[in-house]
Amino acid sequence: MAQETSGRLADRVCVITGAASGIGRATAERFLREGAHVIAADVDAERLATLGGVIPVVGDVSREEDARRMIDTAVERFGRLDVLVANAGVIPLLSVTEAEPSDFDRVMAVDGRGMFLTCKYAIEAMLVSGGGAIVCTSSISGVAGQARQAVYGPAKFVASGLTKHLAVEWAEHGIRVNAVAPGTIETERVAAARIEPGGPEYLTEVVRAHPMRRFGTPRRSPPPSSSSPPTTPPSSPAPSSRSTAATWPTDTGRALAARRARVPRRWSEARRPARHGPAHGRARAGRGSSLPVGAAAGEGRGREARAQQDARAAAAAPR
Repeated sequence: MAQETSGRLADRVCVITGAASGIGRATAERFLREGAHVIAADVDAERLATLGGVIPVVGDVSREEDARRMIDTAVERFGRLDVLVANAGVIPLLSVTEAEPSDFDRVMAVDGRGMFLTCKYAIEAMLVSGGGAIVCTSSISGVAGQARQAVYGPAKFVASGLTKHLAVEWAEHGIRVNAVAPGTIETERVAAARIEPGGPEYLTEVVRAHPMRRFGTPRRSPPPSSSSPPTTPPSSPAPSSRSTAATWPTDTGRALAARRARVPRRWSEARRPARHGPAHGRARAGRGSSLPVGAAAGEGRGREARAQQDARAAAAAPR
């Protein structure tokens, strides 16, 4: 894809990680159409080579030297960095009982450490050139709990949290940091789930949890261009250039939905070991609750009693 000479991101220098497929690829294509110079980074050299119009960098964001090279490529080629889209990530669908510690370590290395490293080196470069904009790809799993997200979800809370902390830390230097939180997107991972045992049933339940009753697509989910909040360059006159520390949901209402996706029993049992322990026999207090009925019913009363106790202790404390 050829780069446009005019557009909302004309002449902006942008690094996009995880750019070989999915949301990262759609973002790279959109940025090219908006006139940006795109440095596209990914571990998948073969697929990255099929993305035209970009400067490819093959590397692993979890490796310090690779993450630094992604940013350095932009600075060496164009003399500055304007935008980072920290998008690289892996998405396992595992419950805590079927996940191994190595699964957690792998996801945190890419989704957590990789985002930290690319943001760190991007900020160092932006400080030299007078500012910039960073977009972290979070998820609805980074703002709310979901089933089968015990490995992936915590890493996306890292993305949401890192966004807020970096935004506050570097705002006075003209660096804005925002996040996008997509719902379920029709990526290769979702396509793979469709042929896994019980996968179609699971996806049917997941789509029902989205109020708009549909998944997103990569082309509709990339971070917006410069007229919209996350990637507006600091020098832009648009009002959205004041936006920082925000997490922008693109989830068809999923994060605010009252119900949650329930994993069909046969898909759950086909993909995880047998349950153990007394918790298996607990009565469920309601959809999404694993508390005994009595505990769930008394939860509100317990909070009220603790609040009253704290108030009495504060009143009795010496002044």
